[in-house]
Amino acid sequence: MLLGAKYDEASRSLVKTIKDLEKPLVAWPSPALENSGDPLQRGLFQDLLQFESSRKTVLSTGVTPDKLKQEVFTRLNPRDNIAPAAGGKPRVYLIYDSRQNSEKNNAGQIAYHYQDEFHFEYSDAPRQDTVRLTQSEGVLLVWGGAGEEWCAEEFDRMVRLAGHSKSRGLCLFGPRESKIGQSKIALAEQIRRTQSAIHVAEQFGPFDPVRLEPFFSPIRRAEAGSA
Repeated sequence: MLLGAKYDEASRSLVKTIKDLEKPLVAWPSPALENSGDPLQRGLFQDLLQFESSRKTVLSTGVTPDKLKQEVFTRLNPRDNIAPAAGGKPRVYLIYDSRQNSEKNNAGQIAYHYQDEFHFEYSDAPRQDTVRLTQSEGVLLVWGGAGEEWCAEEFDRMVRLAGHSKSRGLCLFGPRESKIGQSKIALAEQIRRTQSAIHVAEQFGPFDPVRLEPFFSPIRRAEAGSA
């Protein structure tokens, strides 16, 4: 459901129908809603926010139209599966800003070290992003020099869409001595306080795989239990 600046009278009956149906609900508050002065439209959005349902997803205002399409298509085609990983290895999805070589290097260090145990997928194929988020055994967000807005959006998607994964994590790389570096440290502390299901690893110095073991261990245990 797209929420713009102005209230449409038909929305009330539509929302009632949606709540009664056993169907997924995706609500996207467009940027125009943020500055809307229409009380009824704002009231509609608040009603949707308070509607408790496991079928509901409320996207952030900053979600791009392309990612909006991906989320909707994933819910319309829930059986759209990715092929089994080669060699039967557990699949781990590495999310990083593929526009930056430094971020590719960071993700590459992780994949290189753990390649014998895990099959890695990379966030360089946008059309596969949502499927990989929802169907990988592990999802790891890698944040080095990318912007804070990029990380916030990707972290939000990981929390919402990768809930079934055996393990979810955030791996922080340098630079540390910068404004972004301070934001990383603050985010790490916040996650550890409020989201114990998200593993945080700090790789500000030389790469140390030991710091990533809390992320990979639950995947190993799950694989051993299903063997």
